[in-house]
Amino acid sequence: MRRIARRIIREWTKFKTTQVSIESLAKQMGSRINAMALEAVELLQEKSAFQDGTMEATDLESANLKNARLALARLAGANLRGANLNDSYLSRTDLTNADLHAATITYANMRGVRLAGATLTEADLSHAHMANADLTGADLSGATMHDTNLWGATLCGTNLTGADLTGANFSRVVCDEQTILPDGSHWSAEIDITAIQGLMHDE
Repeated sequence: MRRIARRIIREWTKFKTTQVSIESLAKQMGSRINAMALEAVELLQEKSAFQDGTMEATDLESANLKNARLALARLAGANLRGANLNDSYLSRTDLTNADLHAATITYANMRGVRLAGATLTEADLSHAHMANADLTGADLSGATMHDTNLWGATLCGTNLTGADLTGANFSRVVCDEQTILPDGSHWSAEIDITAIQGLMHDE
């Protein structure tokens, strides 16, 4: 019975994949109902929509994408303002120039994620795994990054003004003179970036 049930589910999923348009699935992915959003992600994966650039610049504002598996997805320029991406899998996902203002991305696997030029103002990235992330030119002003792992991340030109970096791991990060620290000052070679938590603007 279980084998038959699995076969029925596979055939039904295959049928839905061929019948539903990418446009309608993209709209469903932006749902605030997690089950609906995740179903759309699965069907869009079946259509390879995340690999061919179809989903770039998609409007996903306030989407409930908790636990979504979006590794290697191409979502450059997407609108994810206020989205729930907690516990999501975003390893090497392309979020270049994406808008993630006030998004919650806690406990997410973001190893090697591409966030160059992205807006992450007031986002919550607490406990996210962001080793080797590309945050070149990203705006993280006012972001919360409690215990975020940024090992080896690129922070050239990144704006961290007012960010709460309590417990964050900054080992081997790459900065330049355009990197703005939480207190509003610019990084220099004399600054120990691993002690950046001591530069909170409110202290």
